[in-house]
Amino acid sequence: MIILITQEIGIKNEMVLLQEMFREGLSRLHVRKPGMNREGLREWLQGFDAEFHTRMVIQDHFDLLEEFNLGGRHLKESMRNSDLPEVYPFEMTGGLISTAVHDPDSLEKVTTFDYAFLSPVFDSISKDKYHGRKFHLSDPPLPVFALGGITAENVGALPRMGYSGAGVLGSIWNREDPIKEFIKIREASENIF
Repeated sequence: MIILITQEIGIKNEMVLLQEMFREGLSRLHVRKPGMNREGLREWLQGFDAEFHTRMVIQDHFDLLEEFNLGGRHLKESMRNSDLPEVYPFEMTGGLISTAVHDPDSLEKVTTFDYAFLSPVFDSISKDKYHGRKFHLSDPPLPVFALGGITAENVGALPRMGYSGAGVLGSIWNREDPIKEFIKIREASENIF
């Protein structure tokens, strides 16, 4: 499975591009908009066809989960270590719960999550000087999605490295034609995860 992560700052025609990617087979979108307030995110979500909401995971303003029937929430490390009432208890959402780690040893600490991102696997496309560490996993305790430098050319190596899928960001958003790049990665990943 390929999970697309939104840019922090919206790009021109972002909603049009994302809805087209959903139609082209995007199964999960992680909505990362840290500078957007609750009402801004609410309006942003309203701009999408309702059929796509269940494929979206948000990392802020969790009270919108039920209103939009969203697919889940992503907890950053700071949230994992928090006692904030809007973060816990997990079972109240009915959706997926994901998180991210930066070394394989940390995976043992997040086994209560549905899945985790591990980064950076390859050299980042969206972050300068964020060098890949080519992590290989052996029998991870939960599904792990590789993040960092994922392209159509290297996505095929991920199952052999122990991953259940990939998270993509720069390889889509830093290209002239994001939809074409998404299709290329989706096709390269078909039948391997």
